[in-house]
Amino acid sequence: MMVVAGLGACAGASTAARAGDAGEQVSTPSTGTDAIKVMWSVSGYVLGKDSDWSEDQARAMLFKPLSLEATRISFAGQTCTGLVSERSKVSAGEYLNRVYHTTPQALGIEQQELELVKTHCDIPGFREYLRLGDRRLLVYRDGVFFYFSPVLDY
Repeated sequence: MMVVAGLGACAGASTAARAGDAGEQVSTPSTGTDAIKVMWSVSGYVLGKDSDWSEDQARAMLFKPLSLEATRISFAGQTCTGLVSERSKVSAGEYLNRVYHTTPQALGIEQQELELVKTHCDIPGFREYLRLGDRRLLVYRDGVFFYFSPVLDY
């Protein structure tokens, strides 16, 4: 089952940020209350065929915020710092079949090539995640594919 939900904005930006090509934040000092910070939020999910999660557990993740910066990831109360990420292009069909035993079609992905991001982060799902062509991220955790969409924080 695939669930996609609308996005909500998070309040309380203390830095202004520019979204990089890979969706990271480049933080700069805030110049006032008009600062904009790009964050991410769980916007949808697909339960894999061998998922350890129930529909209710996956649905409870909707709208959870993610802070993704060049050297830092914060999600669900956990933070990784000092990150170095490796990026590469992968064939969507080959990669998803080899690693997750699924197809792009089962996940609603139409593009042929994806950006694979590898880190040494221990937050479940963030050691290796995918960037889609529409700026969303696809993060696999315990048999569930979570979609993260960019959210502006004013």
